[in-house]
Amino acid sequence: MKRLILALALGATVLSRTAMANWSVPVTIVDIEVSDTSTSGKGPARVYLHFSGAPFLAPCTNSSSGQWAVGGVAENIKNIMTIATAAKLAGRQVRVFWNELGSNRCSDGGTNGYPVVTGLTLQ
Repeated sequence: MKRLILALALGATVLSRTAMANWSVPVTIVDIEVSDTSTSGKGPARVYLHFSGAPFLAPCTNSSSGQWAVGGVAENIKNIMTIATAAKLAGRQVRVFWNELGSNRCSDGGTNGYPVVTGLTLQ
């Protein structure tokens, strides 16, 4: 009985880990780009980060460009840009938060667009 409970507990842990968002290994920000229009040509400006190496292997159609869109509400974008600017100026690395199974993993939904950074932490 104890083995069955332990097996069920471990199985639940493994399943829940695969459905979670993840933090990347440390990477360096090479470039910060602000575009004056969204990809559709309408809406707010878009912000992109270009890293020294891909933080994750993303299935998004534009992931090969090396650019990652900064996503979330305005306050989140502001916070990410503050950290990104500080890291770029100080030459420090960051870790990227990416929700690989979320509906917001790519900027244009599904696997379309750029991978979306939803969090950033200074290393």
